[in-house]
Amino acid sequence: MPYDGLTLGAAARELDRILSGGRVDRVSQPERDEIHIEIRSGGQNHRLLLSASARYPRAHLTREVKPNPLKAPAFCMALRKRLTGGRV
Repeated sequence: MPYDGLTLGAAARELDRILSGGRVDRVSQPERDEIHIEIRSGGQNHRLLLSASARYPRAHLTREVKPNPLKAPAFCMALRKRLTGGRV
């Protein structure tokens, strides 16, 4: 399925419906091109996966928990500093 404007709009509406008003609890970077953001919204925890992979770029909710590196990359630390505690 192509990721065209209609698909992007549907994904954005669904994420907005689920995550709107949520609070960012954690940010992790388990892989070089992947960010996981844990958001508490509607009394539930949600994990938003953002991938900038050249082969599989995507943004969606996931239940998968990947192990993090022992030392967080600088980009992850910058995101933690600016996003943790923020509202969606």
